[in-house]
Amino acid sequence: MARTATQIHDVTRAGVALNSPFADAANGNYLDTPERCVLVLYNYTGAPIVVTLQYNGTFDGLSVAGRTVTVPATTTLAVGNLNPSAHFQDSDSGRLYYDSASASLTVYAVRFPLGLR
Repeated sequence: MARTATQIHDVTRAGVALNSPFADAANGNYLDTPERCVLVLYNYTGAPIVVTLQYNGTFDGLSVAGRTVTVPATTTLAVGNLNPSAHFQDSDSGRLYYDSASASLTVYAVRFPLGLR
């Protein structure tokens, strides 16, 4: 499966212009180096959409289930606390994988720089 990259938009003093493709429902998506990032999920349909952020860790020898968030119909939801040590994938160091079965989801990644003034 070839996942689709999500562009990261850096916040500057002037603000941030968001443009991003729809989520890749067939293959999934990834986000490189998600430190200080927030995923902004926009559902423009009339039904809720479930998004799963994958974890790569184990607890007591058992794999940890992915974190799921539900984006209500015609709603924007920001998801943060993308803990790199929990989300990084072993095969692609530094990447966060996330999945949604819906092609009706727009995903923006916004990164907040250290010391923004």
